[in-house]
Amino acid sequence: MSIAADKEHCSPSNPSSSVIAPRDPRVVSLHQILANMPSNLEEVLSSCGIDLVPELVEAVLRLSYSSPSAALRFFRWAGLSVKHTLSCWNLIIDILGKNSFFEVMWDIIGSMKRECGDLSLATFASVFSSYCSCGQFKQAVMSFQLLDRFGITRDVVALNTLVKSFCHQDGHTADAVEFLEKNKGTTSPNGETFTILLEGWQKEGNAACAKKTFGEMLFCVGWSTEYVAAYNAFLLTLVHADEAKEVIPVLKIMKSRNCAPGMDFFTVALEVLVQKRDFANASVLWDIMAMDLGILPDLQMYHCMVVLSCENNNIDFACKLLDQMPFNGVFPNSAIYGAIFDCLVRMKNAREAEKFFAEMRKNEQVPSASSCASAIRMFFKEFNPMAAREVWRCVVEEKVSPADDCAQEVIRGFSDLYRLSDVECYIEEMLSMGIEPPSNIIEKLKAVYLKKTGQIGKTDCYERIAKKLKPLH
Repeated sequence: MSIAADKEHCSPSNPSSSVIAPRDPRVVSLHQILANMPSNLEEVLSSCGIDLVPELVEAVLRLSYSSPSAALRFFRWAGLSVKHTLSCWNLIIDILGKNSFFEVMWDIIGSMKRECGDLSLATFASVFSSYCSCGQFKQAVMSFQLLDRFGITRDVVALNTLVKSFCHQDGHTADAVEFLEKNKGTTSPNGETFTILLEGWQKEGNAACAKKTFGEMLFCVGWSTEYVAAYNAFLLTLVHADEAKEVIPVLKIMKSRNCAPGMDFFTVALEVLVQKRDFANASVLWDIMAMDLGILPDLQMYHCMVVLSCENNNIDFACKLLDQMPFNGVFPNSAIYGAIFDCLVRMKNAREAEKFFAEMRKNEQVPSASSCASAIRMFFKEFNPMAAREVWRCVVEEKVSPADDCAQEVIRGFSDLYRLSDVECYIEEMLSMGIEPPSNIIEKLKAVYLKKTGQIGKTDCYERIAKKLKPLH
């Protein structure tokens, strides 16, 4: 085969025609041989009787990252009978680099150039990544300086490839910035460069450096809808760093420049603010999203904001969100109703809690067992036994479980009101439901009776209750 034909075979325009699955019996057999790595590896490979094709070589190499020496010997042996594709060359280079076999890696790169001519940036993306992953950043930069020798232009795309390798490693975005400073005179950064840096600062949580990089970005490339990913990274860095107040003015400028972020940003930002329980900034961000930008929140976002509002006892904002939901095509679930109901109960707002409970029942939403128990307790303390009775009726009719705590609150509530006839009635109902009143109920009722001793009918009522409960205790 001529040199021209060799180069054509190695070119990107001739990719593998098919992909061989890792579970292919030929792949399994060859990989097993490499894993065992006998001293006479090449002889064993030659005697296995498997006909090689480039796609098969690729499939075996993809499984050989943990056996770099065997992979190299297999690659060289396979090269005696098949012409390696670009993917094969890049795979062996990546395997050697990821295992820090750098000297051999460069030998293979030299062979690849002789076989295939000028190389592609994809090859050196692997080299950059390999050096950076083991902390050899200077060697990565030196590799970048060698690109011209291999027919690769040191343009901004190549620059960004190296910067990405730097930033992919935790805590090394500053090294990427230093590299860019040293190369200012030769290659100017573009929007993608700043996006990579800002995403690096976001990963490291460095708001101060993110602000500086963002300012440089605006100076160098200005505003553009193409750079929304960079803006998102910058804003989220501020949100995570408890600097959400600084996000608001930037969002307003972005809106005026038609560069406003979308749903993805607001979903993450609100989630972070909810975790931080930052209602003040979350509510402002919500209004910008829903009212200024017209982005319709989904059910999960509504749930997060309702819960946050209730945790801050801002029941008005929570109810406003609840009222807005149907108009935005989102319908509240039991979790949202439950959060608001729990808030009203916790705030001891008996009147509004009673109204809201009625609305829940109307919309076929049932509070949890713990919510019902808390509500019954609150209604009795606020001298509203009728509302407490309605909650208990819900527990019975909707078969809310477990109902024991609710039952105990009902008995305790009517006992505290000295309404023993009601206690008797509800104890009978509870017993029929298989609910066993607490063991101390007789003593509790006895104390109530003693306080009201002398009232007609109380003795008989107490005795009847005690008689029903005695066999249970």
